[in-house]
Amino acid sequence: RKTESTEEERFQKAMQYLENQPFITVSDYVGLTGLGQTKAKMELRQFADNPDCGITRKGYGSHVVYIKKQG
Repeated sequence: RKTESTEEERFQKAMQYLENQPFITVSDYVGLTGLGQTKAKMELRQFADNPDCGITRKGYGSHVVYIKKQG
């Protein structure tokens, strides 16, 4: 039985994932969080659109990945 996590908890999971991996995909995030594909994509996009967040988007169309911001 899955428990609902908060957006902040999911963000922390994504950041932990990016400590060991060069990027995270929407599918990776779905597996990590248990969210549906659409919600996962929206949430990652929201993180990337926030300049203070620490995650940014790279690539175009279906080839988008999310990476840890440098600096």
